[in-house]
Amino acid sequence: MGSFMNKKLKFALSFTSLLFIAGCGSVDDLQHIENAKKFLANGDQKSALIELKSSIQQNPQNGNARTLLGQLYLKAGNFAAAEKELKKALELGADDNEIFPYLSKVLLQLRKLDDVIAIKTSHLRPNEQGEVLAAQGVALLVRSDHENAIKQIDRAVEIAPGSAYVHVAKASAFMMAEKSLTNAREELKRAFEIDNNFPAAWSLLGDIEANEKNLELARDAYTKSMSLMPTNLADRNKRVTVNILLNDLKKAQYDLDILKKMLPGNAGVAFSQGLVYLASNKLEDAKSAFDLALLDQDRYPLSLFYLAYVNYRLGSIAQAETHAERYFTLNPGHLANRKLLADIKYSKKEYDYVDTLINPVLEANREDDELLNILAKTKLMRGETAEGIALLNQIVERNPESAEARVRLGAGLLMSGNQSEGFAQLETAIAQDKDDHQADTLRVLSYLRLKEMEKAHQAAADFLKRAPESEIPHNLMGMIFIAERDLQGARKALEQSWKIKPGNTDAGHNLAILAIQDKQYAQARDFLNGVISAHPDNLETLVKLAELDVIEGKAEQQVQRLERAIRLYPGAVKPRLMLARYYINSGNPAQVTGLIETLDFEARKQLPVLEVLAIQAIAQKNYKAVEKSASDIIAKKPDGPEGHYLLAQAYAGQDNLKLAEKALLTAIEKDDQYLPARIALLRLLVKKQDIPAVEREIASLKTFTSKNEDVMKVAFALEELKGDQQQALKLAEEVFSAYPNIDNMLALSRQRLRVGDSAGALSLQEKWAESHSEEYNANFILAESYTRLKKYDLAAKYYQRALAVAPDDIRVLNNLAWVMRTYDPEQALTYIQRANELKPGSVALMDTLALVYLANKETELALRTIKEVGYLESNNPTLRYHEALINSMAGNNKIAVEILTDLLKKEQEFSEKAEAKALLEKLNKG
Repeated sequence: MGSFMNKKLKFALSFTSLLFIAGCGSVDDLQHIENAKKFLANGDQKSALIELKSSIQQNPQNGNARTLLGQLYLKAGNFAAAEKELKKALELGADDNEIFPYLSKVLLQLRKLDDVIAIKTSHLRPNEQGEVLAAQGVALLVRSDHENAIKQIDRAVEIAPGSAYVHVAKASAFMMAEKSLTNAREELKRAFEIDNNFPAAWSLLGDIEANEKNLELARDAYTKSMSLMPTNLADRNKRVTVNILLNDLKKAQYDLDILKKMLPGNAGVAFSQGLVYLASNKLEDAKSAFDLALLDQDRYPLSLFYLAYVNYRLGSIAQAETHAERYFTLNPGHLANRKLLADIKYSKKEYDYVDTLINPVLEANREDDELLNILAKTKLMRGETAEGIALLNQIVERNPESAEARVRLGAGLLMSGNQSEGFAQLETAIAQDKDDHQADTLRVLSYLRLKEMEKAHQAAADFLKRAPESEIPHNLMGMIFIAERDLQGARKALEQSWKIKPGNTDAGHNLAILAIQDKQYAQARDFLNGVISAHPDNLETLVKLAELDVIEGKAEQQVQRLERAIRLYPGAVKPRLMLARYYINSGNPAQVTGLIETLDFEARKQLPVLEVLAIQAIAQKNYKAVEKSASDIIAKKPDGPEGHYLLAQAYAGQDNLKLAEKALLTAIEKDDQYLPARIALLRLLVKKQDIPAVEREIASLKTFTSKNEDVMKVAFALEELKGDQQQALKLAEEVFSAYPNIDNMLALSRQRLRVGDSAGALSLQEKWAESHSEEYNANFILAESYTRLKKYDLAAKYYQRALAVAPDDIRVLNNLAWVMRTYDPEQALTYIQRANELKPGSVALMDTLALVYLANKETELALRTIKEVGYLESNNPTLRYHEALINSMAGNNKIAVEILTDLLKKEQEFSEKAEAKALLEKLNKG
């Protein structure tokens, strides 16, 4: 579609004058009045305006002043003000001959066509009558009433042959009604003979030149018109369009910046701005501009076509389809839109619909290669190989020197299985155009797809000889080496590509993948950042960086990157699904809904989207919704395992293990190497404590995936179940070595504790935290371990590291205050007060606040706070103990004894029960 749009953009615009015979402009509100005619004679409109306004201020009933002011407003392009003054002059008895020729032009610009046509002319002088009749003719042209328009304008020419305006109207009729640019040009010559400086004549000449593709001459004509009437914004807008077609975007934007200041929110200006953005490949900005232009759809219906194209490029297929169908209804003869809609239907595999779009225009457009290509690929995909190849052959026969046509034919032949002829066409294309790398690339990739590695290597080597300065042959060699699992050879080839063209996506992405496999994450990030430097908005690279963020545990960066990708590509599914999975995994499944609901209807029906919705429902324990999503997936892909696997999850969530096992076995029957179902079955067997079945299943899995993380974890869990803690420790070490992530680190740490190696468990956490110092979880987990060991200074150190990553994290603030209250109570108070500000009314936070007040010897505040929190949870034994503790420190021993006696009588278990007993004993003794 990209090349198709580049070719067709130049022919999609209309340059007819329509309403702009009198000139179109903006309000020029700084002009005056006494001696106005003298100023006007000298071309000083500003002073004339001042004088006219002064005259009316002195005598509001001065009809002559209002007539002149209305005429002046017309020239300045302030049509609303012109209408007001001319109608007021009429009320004051001004001469119709002085009013109607000007008022008809004003009403025409304001699109009050009925009012223009309704003006009576029989009593006017011949020249004035002719000009009104000409304006009425133009109004009829705008209404597409061409027959009556021509009659009216011919009468005008007969009555007023000496009016330049009348001849411009006649030229417009030739151009719009009779489609004769030659006659229009001849008629304009008569207008120029009468007045060579008539702005509307130069404007229409610009339209004629533009329609004949004489773009430089068109620009000159519009510039001349503007020099004669500087307020003429219509011609400035037309000059924008011409500059776009001349690819002079700087000059186009210069005019647009002026137009946007003079006409903020104007649909026509927005339309032109959209074209500039589109030509600059700023698709999101173009979309916004065309959306604004669409507010005046009657005048700018072509906005629908461009919105369809922009949305198609952005991946918003449903929106593209909607806009293309709406424009097709308005203008079925617009071939570019018809082809775009056909391409959209092709992408949706609606091949019969493609036929209904292409076949009606095929006979009249047999020379349109793009049209034939859409039809050809449709036939190939439908299995009509002979017809598809025949169409591609037609294109080649008509364009025997076109390498692009031969590449398409070669691709079609290869798709049909005719390899010898397909490769022959590619070789011919290579010989025809050695600078076009499409044929070389397709040749290498086709051999690679056919697993003919020797021929693939030879084709890549031939390509390199022809293009030694290109990075592409090296990228292709890298792909071949990767397919052969020769990673060293792949890396060498890809590094050479990167050296030739730093930032190229193919090399950068593949080198990053190789670095990740070697756990060289910093190196992988360097390659991906290099691609982003060259291609700042590349979606695939943003997603790969987000995937790397996941591996490295950089959750905040991952979210920011995915949110940026979604802003740039709102129709793209993958970043939304990645962010949705993050929300689910981080305990916020409710946030998934907004991500999915804003996708278009077609995207929401995709299998990956349905799967994420099912996983969201699992996280929310809405198992009926899981069953519904699973059933939708089974209906969409009955031979796949995914739906049955998710159905098993729904049954397991409802504790129906029998149905869960049945659904898992069905999923495995559909695909015995579908790991999620195999792993889920393993875990279910572990839950049933069916050790022989677990061992059999693990043995079976190891035949094709011995090093899978989940399989290794279940094997570890099996040894725990069997009670062999040393073997479990060995397997935990193996899992962590193969997959060094925080979950596996914690599992290994816990297993070391089980076998009595507490020092080893702590050492593991310390090493992990030091090597992941910027990760929240790594620091928080180690800080908690130190807290349990009552090493409060070390605990504080790692809590503070976690706080640097998450400054408003309530858990960290609370725990920091707790550990620091013993040695730095003032700082502890700062932390806990901040936590309470963030989450007022929290029992746990208020409890800590009371104890920190106590540590700061603020016993009254401590007592007040602990009593307040006690009202919230009056039966909480920990709170009761802390209330007794604070009372004892405040000297209220009797109250403390009463609280403790009552508390310990109830025989409730709580973590500080031993401390409570010790305090009661101490108080009773003392």
